[in-house]
Amino acid sequence: MGRGGDGRHRPDAVGQQHRAEAASQVWLDVATSVHFYEALLATLAIVVWHFYSIIFDPDVYPLNTAFLTGVSAKDDAPKEHGGHAADD
Repeated sequence: MGRGGDGRHRPDAVGQQHRAEAASQVWLDVATSVHFYEALLATLAIVVWHFYSIIFDPDVYPLNTAFLTGVSAKDDAPKEHGGHAADD
């Protein structure tokens, strides 16, 4: 199948197409894996930063109670909200 009538080797078009499809599938699998782990890493980074700012930040340690009451302390409002807190 791979030889012409004159005995010389000719490239097999079907084999080349199969190799190209296999190589493109490998690249797609690699890209999918890299993208999945990149998204997982980004999600973990957001979770870690969130827990640090809510629980472990030295300014609010041991815990910011605003998540329980829905109200933050008045003296913390300008610092946490950059001076955009409403004046009562």
